[in-house]
Amino acid sequence: MNVREKIVYYLSSRDHSLKELKQKLSKKKYSPEEILEGLAWAESKQLLSTPEHVAELMSRGLHRKKKGILYMNQYLKAKGLPAVPLDEALELEKARALCAKRFSTPPYTFAQKQDIYAYLSRRGYIDTTIQQVCKDTSK
Repeated sequence: MNVREKIVYYLSSRDHSLKELKQKLSKKKYSPEEILEGLAWAESKQLLSTPEHVAELMSRGLHRKKKGILYMNQYLKAKGLPAVPLDEALELEKARALCAKRFSTPPYTFAQKQDIYAYLSRRGYIDTTIQQVCKDTSK
């Protein structure tokens, strides 16, 4: 399979960033010249989406998985994509849903709040969101 066919194959499943395509193609032992030629061809045929569009699509998937903004932006950066802005209301909603599913009903003890903080931190939530969840649920 030549480099053009491989690019089309990758893009047929989902949109990829340029960085992702370069990494995948280099793992398949294509030369740097072949990769650049193939990406230039894909660009000329308008097969590649804008980085902002790809970032938006990936962030939607991460929102569905209830990942926090810190996790999402780190993930996007690793893929060579721009960061997405913080939607505080959505973040709070996701964090509350995770806590409702995993922990008992409020009021939470101090130990449970520590567990909530650690759990949400691991999922990439910012401190202010976690504090809000702990404050709201301790009533």
